[in-house]
Amino acid sequence: MTKPVRNIFRFFLLLATWQAWPSQSFAQLPDDLTTVFDYGEQRGLAGPYQRELLNALWRSQTESQRAALRQLLTAAGLPLVRVFLLESYLAGHSYTELQTYLNETRAYGETEIFSRSTMRDPTDLIQQWNDACSTALVQTALGEGDPIFAWQLNKLGDLTDQNPYGSARAVAAQQKEWLEKHGGRAVARGQTDGVAIGINSPLNDYYGAMLGLTYRAEAAANTTAWYQYIAQLTGQGFLVPIRIEWSAAGGTAVAHFVLVLNASASAGQRSFLIHDTWTGHTAWVAESSLLQHSIAPVNASFSMTLTHVYVPTPQDVSWLAGRFRNWGSEVASQAGTSIQTQQTQTTASISSERAEVLVQNGQWLPARILQTREDYFYIHFEGYDTSHDQWVWKDFVRRSASWAPNQPVWVYWKDNQWYQGTVVQVQTSQARIRYANNYEDWQPLDRLRARN
Repeated sequence: MTKPVRNIFRFFLLLATWQAWPSQSFAQLPDDLTTVFDYGEQRGLAGPYQRELLNALWRSQTESQRAALRQLLTAAGLPLVRVFLLESYLAGHSYTELQTYLNETRAYGETEIFSRSTMRDPTDLIQQWNDACSTALVQTALGEGDPIFAWQLNKLGDLTDQNPYGSARAVAAQQKEWLEKHGGRAVARGQTDGVAIGINSPLNDYYGAMLGLTYRAEAAANTTAWYQYIAQLTGQGFLVPIRIEWSAAGGTAVAHFVLVLNASASAGQRSFLIHDTWTGHTAWVAESSLLQHSIAPVNASFSMTLTHVYVPTPQDVSWLAGRFRNWGSEVASQAGTSIQTQQTQTTASISSERAEVLVQNGQWLPARILQTREDYFYIHFEGYDTSHDQWVWKDFVRRSASWAPNQPVWVYWKDNQWYQGTVVQVQTSQARIRYANNYEDWQPLDRLRARN
């Protein structure tokens, strides 16, 4: 028995375990939620794993919490938005965040909502650093598993802008932060002195933790059996990172990660929806092409071979209840609030903390932070009424108090190198830095990183 077959057998044993969480759990999901998930599966946006998570979560919720979720789904109108609301619910978002997302989707048609709530545009998120395919892939996975995360990323505008200091600089900063947190080193694309990392740690720390999954690397081969295995995994609702290799000049092996989003079969031909963060391209790739060592049209610049498949193992569902322990009080506090209108706050409740927020055109607008919840800030834009208040992902917010005189920092210079310095003075969007040789200059705040 080959290793892929053994793995598939183990995979179906796991599936049987999930369905026994308790037995007949599918039958416990109400018809209206079942209908939503059926539509999600038809669109390739959800699978049995997400359905089973919802079953477990639904059983742990109170009647008021269930009623609040149903109210959101009813108000959504579009089946696609209902699917995205349930996915965001499973990703751990609060009632308020779901409500804000729903209200914001009303300004767009279904095609635009799909584009902004997923990472599946023909050209989508691109890695901004030479060795950041691992962390850029994790960003893509988070956007696929969490529509609100994708929505926040897409507020930046052009995620394909290959410029770490352009409109997607907050995305680039997060790729770099995660890469260096896990032992890598970010350098500009095309440079060779960076340090790459494996994908397991960031994948499990961020995406796996969100959906109760632990990924592990399985050594693989470029064979039909392995692609059948990948198709089985995607069919259960899992995203599947894979590691590929090709030979560079001089015969040096180059490793790269790409993300398999889905699989389909037609007329006996299987294809895979693959996203490559280097090109930013997402496209269907025929299995016959993969077997011939090509991932064209996603990337046609090399002849690759499959070396590893990253296989998810579900955790016990007890973690779900803790994540949503605050839903009850939040739902109660929102009683009587119209789903049809954007959440607002009075001027008197605005915090004194000032900040800047990165908006779609790449500009930083002055704002104040109203609330903080995990990785999000509820923002009021100065000079705008409260109808523009919204939840914003933390990496799109630059807090004015982030830097202070005498604080040691790293400064990213125009030569793409990091230099040690100390903050001398701070203004709204820049800081004066003194370097080790006592030279001083002004630097944009987004070029600074804390130095311990």
